[in-house]
Amino acid sequence: MNPAGAHYFTSLNQPCLLNGPYNKLYKAAVIKQHHVSFPVGCSNGEDLIFNFQYLEHAQRISMVSEPSYHYMEAFSVLSKRFRIDQFVTDYRQWQVRRDFFVSRGLYTEEARSIMYKFLWGIVYDGIFLFP
Repeated sequence: MNPAGAHYFTSLNQPCLLNGPYNKLYKAAVIKQHHVSFPVGCSNGEDLIFNFQYLEHAQRISMVSEPSYHYMEAFSVLSKRFRIDQFVTDYRQWQVRRDFFVSRGLYTEEARSIMYKFLWGIVYDGIFLFP
């Protein structure tokens, strides 16, 4: 991938645009052909894992400049409750993201900086936010 493409893809990670499925359209043929699915038994972070599995097989991604969907984050009992394994889950997601960047040759200085910020957030939350 060229440097401009690497920067573009890296910038999608800062606002976490690659996390959930609610702001994307997927090609069903890619999902079916490569058996992309949400991980069984995973109830936290499964969206990010699904998206990076899908991206492993996507030939290209596109964005539209105008939003046509308004996502209102409601209080979710599932995502807001304390989880004893939260640090492990968050770190596993970080590894999925990092491994994707490395495997695609996208682990530039800019990407490393963003990834270290994510990792610091995970460590911070693990130290200060969990009882």
